[in-house]
Amino acid sequence: MKTEGDRQKNVLVIGAGPVGRLVILDFLMRREGRENARETRIFWLVRDGIARAKLAENGLIARPARGVQEMSGFHPENAEIAGPESAHGNDARHFSLDGDSDIVLASSEDIWQDSSDSVSFDAVIVCVKAHSLMPLIAEIREHWPDAPILAVANGLIESDDFFLGILFGGARIIRDTLYYTDAPQITWGKAVPASGGARAAFNQRAAHLFSHLLEGDGLIRYRHSADMHRAMLAKVIVNAVINPLTALSGAPNEIILESELRPLVVKLVNETCGVLNAAYPDYHFNRETEIERVLDVARSTAPNISSMLQDMRAGRVTEISWLNGKITELAEKFNIKAPLNSWLAGVIGLIGDAYGK
Repeated sequence: MKTEGDRQKNVLVIGAGPVGRLVILDFLMRREGRENARETRIFWLVRDGIARAKLAENGLIARPARGVQEMSGFHPENAEIAGPESAHGNDARHFSLDGDSDIVLASSEDIWQDSSDSVSFDAVIVCVKAHSLMPLIAEIREHWPDAPILAVANGLIESDDFFLGILFGGARIIRDTLYYTDAPQITWGKAVPASGGARAAFNQRAAHLFSHLLEGDGLIRYRHSADMHRAMLAKVIVNAVINPLTALSGAPNEIILESELRPLVVKLVNETCGVLNAAYPDYHFNRETEIERVLDVARSTAPNISSMLQDMRAGRVTEISWLNGKITELAEKFNIKAPLNSWLAGVIGLIGDAYGK
């Protein structure tokens, strides 16, 4: 692959799951009507050969989720929601990804070739699960040591080497169609503790590049945070409650609002806040505030299937080790008891082992 001009910026997007497709959809929608759109060329690395072949043949099909069934229907009784006929409804968007497309579909072989033959990327956006993130970052650094990286992932992830993005909103792939909730938002920034000198080491050039790349009206609202580490930890508290409890119950997020679960939710939030407050005393997460935050997220995403439940149903590796597992590690480090987090990390890990993951 070769660049098509000195002025053109090359951006690599890695990941073809719901978040990766959402990011690509956002780029495609932003390019509509923009005179300078073709100054940036998007290379989309889809590592799975079957998924890449389907995208090349059928393009990217997406539509907003309008009802409970569209975000929660995994079972046969809801199958008609996800049928091909519904994917091409009036509110569906279809983008061709053929040779004339603004998006270049690429395989691992296309991207990880000799540096003398490969494209030099001005920016990289990574949309993969937390357990796959660090090895992928290391591989990127082998080829492009100075490329600014934005990694959109869930979990307690601390690094000064890349920007971290966290998604607020939901997206699912059902029968090769991307369904997404209204007004998704990605908050991004450097996710390192304030005491670690993140502000002093903040890469202004890279931040400016991403700000320019992601500016304008699109599907996703991108918001830069100067206190990304705290924002990441606040999201961890929410995910460490909703994700494992919905995964074990096999129910959408609305299950968190059930009165029978409230004592467990409260105890889990209290335990998690206690660990994080010991590990990061500058922040002091208020337990009552965080309980309300968890319940608010559960209300606003009531019909959604959490990513952990989706992974368990599909027999994939979950992010439990980067949520409750990381909290358990911090608890051990600071000599704090965290039995609920430890139990959740253990039982979901055992379930994953039963599926050979």
